[in-house]
Amino acid sequence: MITVNELNASEKIERYPEAIQKIVWGALHYKCEIKARLSMSLRTCKDYEELTKYIETFRHMQQLIIKMCKRHNPEWIIIEGSDVYG
Repeated sequence: MITVNELNASEKIERYPEAIQKIVWGALHYKCEIKARLSMSLRTCKDYEELTKYIETFRHMQQLIIKMCKRHNPEWIIIEGSDVYG
């Protein structure tokens, strides 16, 4: 298992198929969006709903990354800090 973040992802995932790389970058984008929303004041139900959608999408993408890695490479990719979001 390798752990990646925004700073080291490109060097750590370069040997993976392009499809996996794209999903990893997408997951990192959602992680940044989640962090940004958590740092703001969540005032309305809509704010919480949007945050929940981002977290659910991030979780789904992380599961998809693991599933794809099982097929293509025995070493899984985990997004650093993903344990915070489930």
